[in-house]
Amino acid sequence: MSRPIVRRLSALALVLALAVPMALPVPASAVRTVGISAPTFDFNVAAGQTGKGELYVINDGTEPIKVMVYSANQKTDAKGKVTYEVPKFGEPGFSGPATWFRIQMPQDSKAIGNTPYLEMKPKQRVLVKFNFEVPNGVAAGDHQVLIFFEMFDFAQGGGMLSTVSGRVGSRVRVRVQGTLVEKLTIQPFNVRGLVIGDLMPYDFVVRNDGNVDKTVSAKLEILDAGENVLQKSTVMTETTLYSRSMSEQSASLALMGVGIGKFTARLTATYPKEPDAQGEAVPVDIVKDRTIWVFPLWLVIGVVVLVGGLVLWLTWRGAVAAAGRAARTKRGGRGRRPRSDAGPADSTVSVAEPIEAPEPQAPARPTREGETDAAADAADTAAHDPSFPRNVELWSDDEDSWA
Repeated sequence: MSRPIVRRLSALALVLALAVPMALPVPASAVRTVGISAPTFDFNVAAGQTGKGELYVINDGTEPIKVMVYSANQKTDAKGKVTYEVPKFGEPGFSGPATWFRIQMPQDSKAIGNTPYLEMKPKQRVLVKFNFEVPNGVAAGDHQVLIFFEMFDFAQGGGMLSTVSGRVGSRVRVRVQGTLVEKLTIQPFNVRGLVIGDLMPYDFVVRNDGNVDKTVSAKLEILDAGENVLQKSTVMTETTLYSRSMSEQSASLALMGVGIGKFTARLTATYPKEPDAQGEAVPVDIVKDRTIWVFPLWLVIGVVVLVGGLVLWLTWRGAVAAAGRAARTKRGGRGRRPRSDAGPADSTVSVAEPIEAPEPQAPARPTREGETDAAADAADTAAHDPSFPRNVELWSDDEDSWA
């Protein structure tokens, strides 16, 4: 067989090897999902009254599933994080609205301890009913309960719960009649007072200290000195704030075209009041203002460079002046003899005092022969006394001597 024919057969075999797997049918992957027909319930009852409801649990997947059914209390921690507390019946001190509920399961349901569960075929729908009774003395306001439907599997060999593969919940709000308190606050609300650049970080917390749930939204505005709105941004979309809970928000607002100077950052949170007798819910605003100063980054860099250059120039001038003074002092100290009272160990620079010129002295008169000391002293005094006449004429009675 020639080489060209061998090459063609090899290429054909490779194409068939790649095409055959594509032509074969691919088995569909298994899907395990659980759904419910009613995600929320709302009840308005007085203490001591009862309520009831029902919903369908649906296996939307392609495989059989096992679904546990239980109720749980909703809890909110100090940071506003919502958690769910599963009742542990029989434990002393356990309370909460989840203990008010009783779930009615079908007759063919099973249980793990005190928790019932369903075994469901693909696309099967099972009706689950519940009822509750509010105890006397329960505080007025809104109370939250979650009825969970949770898929699970047993471990190999059975007897022990192995894994939880997903759950859905139906929220039940029970409003107990009585005095309703609406109390929403914003605390704290923080913004950066000095904004350098175009980003303003902010954070705030909306607190619901009342006993009824509220839907809250918030916006952040930048205003100038005349309270003209320069920029507006939604910082909190419509969020359900449950009674005695909180929601914390934080981000950075990009300032666009605001300018330079002093501005006001205004946070406004809005929620509806409880409907009045006519059924109208009036919106209420909570407003918080903060003062900010905005400077562009290029301006701050320019000021820093200018001030830094000025400081360097002043430092250089001071160093030059100090060097000049030191040089003049060194030149002035040359040729001056130190004072006599300075010892050899004295390290201080001595400044030579000016020497007074001596007064001119008259030449000493020679002593004449036979002249007494008194006469010599008198002659010296006369020579040094400027008031004493220099030319002295002698008087004599001898007229012949006058010639």
